[in-house]
Amino acid sequence: MLLLNFVLRMVFNIFKQQGCNLLTPDKFLNIDVVFAISNAIIYWYITMQPYQVFADRNQKDQLDFLVVFVLMLNWGRFFMLFLVIPSVSKMLLTLVAMLVDVGPFAFIMACYCLIVTQLFSTQY
Repeated sequence: MLLLNFVLRMVFNIFKQQGCNLLTPDKFLNIDVVFAISNAIIYWYITMQPYQVFADRNQKDQLDFLVVFVLMLNWGRFFMLFLVIPSVSKMLLTLVAMLVDVGPFAFIMACYCLIVTQLFSTQY
């Protein structure tokens, strides 16, 4: 689907009327093309693996890390597109700042829960 957008822009540029502006590839279209190609390559690579690879724990972990890497790239693309919309980007940046500010409190609460769990388990 991502490559289809790129191809349709190029087809439009070929058949455009004189005097019309070209649809040039922007930064996000280039990122979409790179992600579409990487997804296709990873999918092809995983489907070409023999079944013995999936039975071996170490090789299966390497494939899992590859899939996680591609998923992280796709989620990064999703959030980059959200940063373009001003109202959503303000809300997203505020949410990230709030989560960063909660970090020390979450650490203290996790330590407290760990200590209380230990005390409870030694008492009973």
